[in-house]
Amino acid sequence: MSKVREVVHTQRELDKLNEKKKELLEKQRVAIQRTFIECESCKKKSRLGQWTFFQEHWYTAPFSCAGGDYWNTSDVKVCHIGCPKCGAENYIYNHFQKDKIINFIEKYPFCTEELFKEVQERYKD
Repeated sequence: MSKVREVVHTQRELDKLNEKKKELLEKQRVAIQRTFIECESCKKKSRLGQWTFFQEHWYTAPFSCAGGDYWNTSDVKVCHIGCPKCGAENYIYNHFQKDKIINFIEKYPFCTEELFKEVQERYKD
């Protein structure tokens, strides 16, 4: 086999693997979205993909000519999720399924917009 044909063949194999990877990642994302999370207020379970994620941000004011004047993003564990059944906000840090929720968001290659029904940004000064 010539070198050019070998390169073309290898590229086709890589393309097939990338397509398979995309399919598997989509299956994984859907499975994560279908995982049940229990609301600490109403005690009803809903799939993760039905919850709202509240991303917290806080401002660092300017404190010198070279410091501050930027927004920070909170870690997942100190954000909130909103129950689709009762609307209550559950603080992830205190939630009894905290490790499960954090794991889904931080361990897997999906952003919160891909896992939750909605992501709401909150900015605090």
